[in-house]
Amino acid sequence: MGYLKNEVTLAIKDDLVRKVAHHCIISFNCEEIQEFCKGLSCGGVLDILKLYHAEAKAMLMHSDDLLDVNDFKAVFKPNYSSKVELVSLEEDIVFNFHNFLDEVSALLKV
Repeated sequence: MGYLKNEVTLAIKDDLVRKVAHHCIISFNCEEIQEFCKGLSCGGVLDILKLYHAEAKAMLMHSDDLLDVNDFKAVFKPNYSSKVELVSLEEDIVFNFHNFLDEVSALLKV
């Protein structure tokens, strides 16, 4: 996990927790995160999230009023390409995005 110290004292426990969290959340799921970002960039959603990052962060951050997965899905309305050869790929992206949201939602309920 990138942590090389033999002993963990209370003084450095935050560093250990940060590295373990990074490994479990980012490094372990790097391929999925990259695929997720690639999917968001296809429809221009990633550009919009970057452009309005403060609003997106506020919407996506944990709060007492959690969004239901269906409410979140309703925000993203796919606008499929007019090119027939791209529609199948775009439908796969939307399907995988919805599956990802369902999986995250199921993890949050545990």
